[in-house]
Amino acid sequence: ACCDKRVSLGYIEATNLKAKNLIRRAYGFRDDEYMRLKIIQACTPWMGVFHPWGWLHVHKNLS
Repeated sequence: ACCDKRVSLGYIEATNLKAKNLIRRAYGFRDDEYMRLKIIQACTPWMGVFHPWGWLHVHKNLS
């Protein structure tokens, strides 16, 4: 990760720890898509509010 995108290993390890802790707390949940969205939300605090389909309004004006 550091060679391609110049991301420090500390940031990568912190992200992995957050994902592992979320999976540990969510033991027994059956919805994998919800779990994936929660991991993305927890690992991207700089986004503020998570909008997984926020790019749709950009492509509507192309037609």
